[in-house]
Amino acid sequence: MLAVGLGFLTAAAFIALTVSAGVITACVVLGTAYAGGGLILAAFAAASHKHRPATQPTHTAAADWTGLAAAFAQGYGAGSSVKHRRH
Repeated sequence: MLAVGLGFLTAAAFIALTVSAGVITACVVLGTAYAGGGLILAAFAAASHKHRPATQPTHTAAADWTGLAAAFAQGYGAGSSVKHRRH
């Protein structure tokens, strides 16, 4: 809804600027306004991004594989111990 409202406001501003100053001036004014707004938003986004210091990983890849293998073995054992019923 915000985008639709912004579209209508842009159209209204374009019509008003076209009547008062001409088509080229209206395009330049609106293009400059949107580009300036975009640059300001990009500057705020870059300024609010905080850099975290790099940390060393607390686990190794071998620990991940060991846990995965243990989980697989446990699941396989649980699945093989279930009696299969056929209907």
